Amino acid sequence: MQTFFVASILFLTASFIIPGQAAVDLTCPTATITNSTLNGAFPAGGSSLFPASYNCIIKFLIPHGYVAKIDVQTNLIYGSQDHFVIKDSASSLNEMNIVDNLFYAPVGTNSINITTQTNTSTFYFTWNFIDVTTFTRNQFSTGQIVSLNLTANNYYRFTSPNDKVAFTSGSISGTPDLSTKRIYVYDGDDLNAMFIGNLYDGYVPSVGGSSGNTITLVNFYGLPVLSYGIANDDKVISKYDGYSLQIMSQARDFFTQGTSMNGKEVAMTLYSLDSQESYITTVTFLNPNLTGQEVRVMPQTPMDGYANLLTYSSNDTKDTTIVNLPQQVLSNTFTVLFYRCDVYFSVRPRPSTEWATVGPGRTGMMYSPSMWNPKTQQAAPYSSKLYSSIPVNFVMELTSVSIGKAGDTLEVNVGSNSSSLILAQTNQTISGAMEKSAMGTYMTTTFTGTTGASSFAMKFSVLEAKASAKAMINVVALVMIFVNLF
Repeated sequence: MQTFFVASILFLTASFIIPGQAAVDLTCPTATITNSTLNGAFPAGGSSLFPASYNCIIKFLIPHGYVAKIDVQTNLIYGSQDHFVIKDSASSLNEMNIVDNLFYAPVGTNSINITTQTNTSTFYFTWNFIDVTTFTRNQFSTGQIVSLNLTANNYYRFTSPNDKVAFTSGSISGTPDLSTKRIYVYDGDDLNAMFIGNLYDGYVPSVGGSSGNTITLVNFYGLPVLSYGIANDDKVISKYDGYSLQIMSQARDFFTQGTSMNGKEVAMTLYSLDSQESYITTVTFLNPNLTGQEVRVMPQTPMDGYANLLTYSSNDTKDTTIVNLPQQVLSNTFTVLFYRCDVYFSVRPRPSTEWATVGPGRTGMMYSPSMWNPKTQQAAPYSSKLYSSIPVNFVMELTSVSIGKAGDTLEVNVGSNSSSLILAQTNQTISGAMEKSAMGTYMTTTFTGTTGASSFAMKFSVLEAKASAKAMINVVALVMIFVNLF
């Protein structure tokens, strides 16, 4: 009994003896650690088995322009009763274990809390203060979508001309990306600024944006982050009831339930990694009897401020669903706005044969790539062919044609296996709407404009081919000879 009593007393002291090893001093440091001690370790004697009921808080004060690299050696596994927790200067808690064993403590007051309930856990950590003022700067403006796979020893500065900056991230998988915890956010021009949090779940925790007009991102870990992000002027996205960035790829369709019931728009920017061609495939209003519901689609990002090109209303539905789909979108970047609605919305971010297959009742919009990508110096020419298995009446309504470069031409043809006619042809700007129709089994539309100076917008409808339309086709053909717009 005496031997057991003595052993118990020794076990509860700050010095813990492992059989075959010298005693290791586990006394909790009381002095705050600063860059006056650039390197160090605890326990100083190396990795040690800690006693039960141990509690120690070790504070670090990291000056501006520095981080402290903390390497942890422990046998802790997830769900252990014992804990090694680092609280950073933004008050976020970071649980360390046998897998998560590296942490960079940012500017400000950080602390390490070691607590045990058992006597089975080993702990040891080292620290190294690193000067980060020599990192390479990368400059971006608000409105740009960037990969968050940031290069080590670099920092990324996002600047607004005249507003606070809010940063939003989106993951490739569509689910929260834990690796964005590696992205540190600084409220200012560089790494001398204050640390305000890690980029996770698409926002900076507890922070609506920068205090000034610049925000800075950095990844000290040098490990990959497979997400993307966008910096916006705070006043641009604060008008929304919510804003998100969604990343798409040809590998899978995108689906979401968009909800905006507070009288304000909810916005999401869709960005495709590998396709300049997408198709809206589903718009289903879940409460079709409510008035004023709309889904709006505009080119690029909210920062660009372009007008909506597409609007879907609950008044246009059949059994809650918009039937005139799919709808073509010729850009890898566009923004969807949900207004006063609860709606299922889906996109196919790749070429689709369903767009080209039409029948009576089908309507849609055709826009030149330059209208979806107004900032692009060189857009692709446009070509589309709509097919019907039966003769139908194609109705074309040109709502906008702008020719800014000599030689750019828009041409619309309607035909069948036996004949074809030019429904419209122009190499000049047209002001005002123009509507024409003809019967056939296909309609082709080509536009040779490839710069932002030239564009077109056209609504099309597909109607049943009635006898009157058959009688008029020859008249239309004759009239078109004279009204081709050269």
